[in-house]
Amino acid sequence: MKLYASVTGTLPQYLNVTVTHGSGAAGFDNCTGFTADAGDYGYGPGGVVYSGTLQAFPSTYAAGITDPDASWTNGEERWFRLDASPGASTSGCVTVTYSGSNPARVRIYGSGVGTGLEDYVVLTVTRGVANGSSPGSCSTFEPDEGDYLGFGDGIVYQGSLGAFPGSWETAADEPDGPPGATWTDGESHAYRFHVVLNDDNAAQGLSVVQAFTWEARTIP
Repeated sequence: MKLYASVTGTLPQYLNVTVTHGSGAAGFDNCTGFTADAGDYGYGPGGVVYSGTLQAFPSTYAAGITDPDASWTNGEERWFRLDASPGASTSGCVTVTYSGSNPARVRIYGSGVGTGLEDYVVLTVTRGVANGSSPGSCSTFEPDEGDYLGFGDGIVYQGSLGAFPGSWETAADEPDGPPGATWTDGESHAYRFHVVLNDDNAAQGLSVVQAFTWEARTIP
């Protein structure tokens, strides 16, 4: 007997899952009365047979998780408790450089395609520097010292992904900061995008793919 699953969409990569082997009363479906095994099956004592993201959960019989009980008999029951944990988060960074002969105003806005997950994702965008980081890495990221919105140093947006500005007209100019409110030729800023999935059952089965645009408009 092996455990494996088929999952789709973008949500599984943000869900942390723990599968625990144990016993319970026949017919239970809400884990009331569930008793976890005491055995250590690779994740420490307590009957845990898998702990990781739902996306990484085995998807074929060959790669599946072998039941700790060596064999089953016809009609025999086994009990597993599945704990999925919304609230998972991830971050990514990018550095943007302006190349233009005239000073420019710069704004960030985005566009998304999906089925509604954007309303259950909290996005924090922080401006700063990331000297020496590889593309996408936030290993050397340091936020600006300015508290632009009252949410903390360098934060230029905090709210739901769905509420992120979707056009130049709805976005705000980049905040004042060295060397000023406008960008000049060769000026660079790093941005950290941090997303957190809300703990809300309504997010199940939803997806979103989001793109971000930095637009510069020169000042005559």
